[in-house]
Amino acid sequence: MRSERTALDGARQLFLIGAPRSGTTILANLLNAHRGVLLTHETAAFLQLDEMMKKSRLGSGGGVLSGKTYHDLWADHLREQARSLIESFYGKIALRENRGRLSYWGEKHPHLDRALPLLEALYPDSTYIYAVRDPRDTACSIAQMNTIAVNRALDMVCRFTGRYEAFVASIAAERVTVVKFEDLVGDYESVIGDVLKALGLTMDRSARAYLKKYKYRSSHSPDVRQRIDHAKTSVARWRRDMTAAEQSYALTECKALMLKYGYLDQP
Repeated sequence: MRSERTALDGARQLFLIGAPRSGTTILANLLNAHRGVLLTHETAAFLQLDEMMKKSRLGSGGGVLSGKTYHDLWADHLREQARSLIESFYGKIALRENRGRLSYWGEKHPHLDRALPLLEALYPDSTYIYAVRDPRDTACSIAQMNTIAVNRALDMVCRFTGRYEAFVASIAAERVTVVKFEDLVGDYESVIGDVLKALGLTMDRSARAYLKKYKYRSSHSPDVRQRIDHAKTSVARWRRDMTAAEQSYALTECKALMLKYGYLDQP
């Protein structure tokens, strides 16, 4: 007896990675508007499963409740069942979201850097979209959101980008599409069109409608009336928000990244 087909049948896995406040949310929302893409917003399913496996292998010493016996066997069992568990979960999400046949499904989460080995083990042929933003602007945004010092935020950005840069360098280039925040907010239509093209998709009616209605709205504010032109307010905000000392610190800590992605005119 053949099992019933689901929206995930034949679909590929897609993961959106990048440091917090680097444009991952707005990019995920724009891509998820396409009917062929189901990109969840920080369900933490992969992260929680990965953490449970790691801690279970350590047993009660790893912080798992009552993990004194068979904890290693439980970790192995979780690993064996991880793919079917994840896919059944996403199948339920597809039903709830009334999605039909999908081309891609997956997760957007800045903290996926913690579970990259698991993603690769489960889906070695998956596709990644890597969101990149000037680390100085990213740090300013993180500092404001968390009410912390800019230099501390810069340290966070360096840790995230360091892990993601190493990962991206370790996999085949054709599996990764890099999207710069500055390019995205400068021309949403062209950049999203290019990303969809890289995925083998074209801009459909639902994606166009979402883009037209929401591209100038905050991804983190419930006030849908708030209009934000990120190209004017969020690009190069470091020039007005960072002190000279903080700018110098950023240059010391993030120079290689800024040079790589064109955020410095010269070495």
